[in-house]
Amino acid sequence: MQFGALINDLQVKSGKAFSELEVVTKNITNATTPGYKAERPISFDDIIDDSRTQRNMEAGKLSITNRPNDVSLEGKGFFVLLDNNDETVLTRNLNLGTDKDGYLKSGENLVFPKVKVPEGFSDLEIAVDGSVLGKRPDGSQIKITDLQVVNYPAADKLDFDGSVYKPTDEAGKSLHVCLGPTSQTRVRQGALEGSNVNGPKEFAIFRQMNQKISTYARITQLLNTSQREYVRTLTGALG
Repeated sequence: MQFGALINDLQVKSGKAFSELEVVTKNITNATTPGYKAERPISFDDIIDDSRTQRNMEAGKLSITNRPNDVSLEGKGFFVLLDNNDETVLTRNLNLGTDKDGYLKSGENLVFPKVKVPEGFSDLEIAVDGSVLGKRPDGSQIKITDLQVVNYPAADKLDFDGSVYKPTDEAGKSLHVCLGPTSQTRVRQGALEGSNVNGPKEFAIFRQMNQKISTYARITQLLNTSQREYVRTLTGALG
């Protein structure tokens, strides 16, 4: 009897289920992470490469926060910033502010390349076309800069690092995105993009994978027991 082949087949199937379970667990964990994009293993049915996943780049639901420092994108594309190592990073959401030297930043560690807010300016306003406007001390308003937004031919191949994306060769060369009230992509101030994780769907897959793993484990145990009994019986008959 081909006990070994059957057990090996079950181990392969169990490994696939574990791989999918890990990805689903990551999606559930990040279901409330702003801008997070759900992932899937490259294949579910045939061969799963544990190191490769495909990211769903569809936009998440836009949540209105009414906080002027919250800025998001409606449509395709990514804001372009620099991290502490002066490397390009990409994000769908911004938390605008200025650093100690007056340079425009997002959060604690991301800055806009060489964009300095003049001293005394206040009440930053972000237009749908990405224009950053500020008020002088006398109350007059002028444009400080334009937010840069780009997209990639294969955006799902961008490297995701916790809360930001990083360019990769696989994603292709960056493409400038036109912004404005009549464009497909607009900047929204006072809003944040949420995760695109479908919670009920992810939990359903999570339960399904757990059930599969438990079933495979029980069958493997039965086959191991049957194999030992078969060997014992065969040895007794030959003896």
